[in-house]
Amino acid sequence: MKVTFVGQLEKWPNAPDHLGIKQGAENLGWDFSSVEVEDVNPAEQVNDLGPDLVIHGNTDSLGRCLPSQIRPDISQVFLMLDYRTPDMLPLGEWEKWTTQAPHIDAVFISAKGHIQMWERAFNVPVFFAPHACWIPPTLKYYPEFDHDILFIGGHHTTGSLAARYHLIQAIKKKLERSGLSLTEINATALKERNEIWSDQPKLYFSSKVVLDVSHFWENPGYCSGRYWYTATFGACAVTRRFPDCEDFFKDVVHKYYFDTPDEAMEMIEGLLSLSNEERQVLRDEVTTHAWEQHSYEIRFSQMLMQLTQAKEKALV
Repeated sequence: MKVTFVGQLEKWPNAPDHLGIKQGAENLGWDFSSVEVEDVNPAEQVNDLGPDLVIHGNTDSLGRCLPSQIRPDISQVFLMLDYRTPDMLPLGEWEKWTTQAPHIDAVFISAKGHIQMWERAFNVPVFFAPHACWIPPTLKYYPEFDHDILFIGGHHTTGSLAARYHLIQAIKKKLERSGLSLTEINATALKERNEIWSDQPKLYFSSKVVLDVSHFWENPGYCSGRYWYTATFGACAVTRRFPDCEDFFKDVVHKYYFDTPDEAMEMIEGLLSLSNEERQVLRDEVTTHAWEQHSYEIRFSQMLMQLTQAKEKALV
């Protein structure tokens, strides 16, 4: 099967999702290629490649109206792993996206609560498709990457992204009152972000406790890539609970879920009190489950099955 992914795989080569996408394609034996969505003529590149299937993995594909520029004999799907609602977009952007609906065979999104909204707006089959896991070649402890409590991610103090900032600040204050400190790692520049992603397996596996909080935690099934990265790299993760979270990883068995700063504090202190051997049991549980149940090979296989079923249903 010849598949082309339109996104930013080369711009962000170390992003675990992007490594997982390439790994999944290789394991499935696809004749795989990628096109950078920000290139001058991405649709022309896709047409020249002539794949059986195009996976648009970036919202810029819709914003630049790429599906309508791709040959009609090429099947196309849109994969939405991020969190976007019409009110979060520039004026008129959602309407521009919907103009591409006639050229897309199916949409796969990571927020169950948005499925009906996309079905109404696009009038195509819409399926739930969460992130998945890149399986690294090795995981190893590095003393220089060992932090007592670690959070990797940005802070935004306004709008819909501010809730995470305030939650983490509340947890930090409780940690400080107990004589503990939170190590925060964040960067927005291209080079620095790729460096952080490169170090992420070492950081998550080596640190004693990792704080795992997505920007949004109200939508069933939705969590950011961080939730999956902490799992695939064996982090002892204290995670902000979201609806249906235990469909992926079980509480206490794989992750420690909290709702309030007090609960987070209790779980962090509990994990810090364990021996390295006891924390390793949790690491082994979560990585085994992640690699066996949530690889990109599995996720892509599910997508292909759903796409085939949708096409067969449309012919009936």
